[in-house]
Amino acid sequence: MCCYVSVVKNAIMYKKNVDFVDNTQHIESITFKFLPRRKFFRNYNLVAHGFYEWQKYLKQEGLTDIKLYTPIGEAFKKRLFACNTQNSFISCFYKNGLSTQFCPYWSFNEKTKKWNIVYTENKLEYPTLDFFKFEDNTKDFVKIINDCIAFSQKTNLTEFVSLFQKCLNILDGKDYSYEREYQITLPVIPEDKLKLFEAGATADVFGGMGTWNDVGFSGSLDKEYQKLSDELFMQYKLAILYTINES
Repeated sequence: MCCYVSVVKNAIMYKKNVDFVDNTQHIESITFKFLPRRKFFRNYNLVAHGFYEWQKYLKQEGLTDIKLYTPIGEAFKKRLFACNTQNSFISCFYKNGLSTQFCPYWSFNEKTKKWNIVYTENKLEYPTLDFFKFEDNTKDFVKIINDCIAFSQKTNLTEFVSLFQKCLNILDGKDYSYEREYQITLPVIPEDKLKLFEAGATADVFGGMGTWNDVGFSGSLDKEYQKLSDELFMQYKLAILYTINES
């Protein structure tokens, strides 16, 4: 979703298509279903099969801006291990004043062992662009990463010490994200923002068994852990939202 938004934003800004290769190996198909449109007293439906056809239809329908949104509230921390629970969406703003959101639904094909994703367009509940404005949170992000390193050292969570240190190293240009290591497609954004994006993506330690969510403490340590977790979840999400929407 981050890649899609960044590529379309660049196409709007520079008024030309941007080269983009989606090298995700575990995706079988991606479909975009638009809201019904009306032209010359006639209704018509648009269904795009793949990113480039979707981009073409967006341009055809008069897209003027595109934004990413993902929830930052701590209530979503424990949902990340399951598909279709994150409530993230891509927002589209058109010349005619229509504001919409494309929400993804993932389904797994047991035979091919790959995913099929269907993005469905709905009217946007928050139609103003101000809702999608985000500030550079690098300082707050670095602070919570350092706090998590200190906590991990204190509680002997050595694997997380290394992972959080990797986030800082990425920001300093001393290391690469897992996306680069495994040649996963990255969003098309300026290099300074790309470092923050990669550090934020690396700080996504929330999920199922074996992740940061799976750690447990009691008493004052648990209170400290919960407070750190809430802040970490919010700051890594804000880093993603800032780097994608403000590029």
